[in-house]
Amino acid sequence: MSAASRRVTAEISRLLQVQNDALRAGRLDTLAALVPQLQKAIERLGPDIDRPTPELSRLRRTAARNAELLAAAQDGLRRARMIRDRAAAPALTTYGADGRVAPPPSGAGRTLSRR
Repeated sequence: MSAASRRVTAEISRLLQVQNDALRAGRLDTLAALVPQLQKAIERLGPDIDRPTPELSRLRRTAARNAELLAAAQDGLRRARMIRDRAAAPALTTYGADGRVAPPPSGAGRTLSRR
């Protein structure tokens, strides 16, 4: 591997560590900013990207761990949104004159009032 490729792999390693730190800290804005930087660094590797070197194997393992963390973060966000959405939309329960649950009134110009 050339000296230039070693510099690029060091840069990718640094970016992957920043990504890992951001994933663990929940800093989504940092994650978004890293994507173009990682893409450019990976492109700069050129044909060296396919070489079976220990450095590239380590980078692949680090990237795979980050991908697992990202999937877990996405799952957690999805669950949090579901919980938030359920809690944010409480159902309106109304009762008729007989004390039984009744559907909420509908129709234009009708309002609910306390009697």
